[in-house]
Amino acid sequence: MKIFLINIFISAFLFCNLTSAQINRVTPDSLNRDNFFSTILDNNVNSATLNTRINVNYDINKINFIIKNNYSSDVTKLTDNIYRDFNDFNATTNYKLSKNFKSGIGIQYRTLSDNRGLDINKDRNTFYYTSFDYKPNNTFYINSKIGIRNEEQIGEKNSGLGGILSSEFNGLN
Repeated sequence: MKIFLINIFISAFLFCNLTSAQINRVTPDSLNRDNFFSTILDNNVNSATLNTRINVNYDINKINFIIKNNYSSDVTKLTDNIYRDFNDFNATTNYKLSKNFKSGIGIQYRTLSDNRGLDINKDRNTFYYTSFDYKPNNTFYINSKIGIRNEEQIGEKNSGLGGILSSEFNGLN
């Protein structure tokens, strides 16, 4: 019985989503290129959550402007109020080189903070990049970002080259 429980514990630990603290994830809808604004406020007895997203995609002749912001804030309503704030801001300016290809520059700025007394309660990540988008049709899209990262977490500062490669396939069903 002990071996069975240990196997369950190890399996749960290995597949748990919380074990990926240092992975830079793409936020939901980050590949979405439509204009939208969304705000959700969930105010419960013990906690309150605010999620706000904005996405602006605007074209002027061959120049494309994209501004995205994703803000999330959680507050507990206990004896000691604990808060956690996350903000992901992304701005890109592209020039359309052809019908299917555009390139430009941008910035991604992410912050995470809370009021816990740990050294891991603050994170700041700035990424200055050159972006390349290729979209041959409405089914396939690929984007690569190459640039300079400046990160600060647990009192340590790091900077250097970084990159992101993202793609999507639509209509495969």
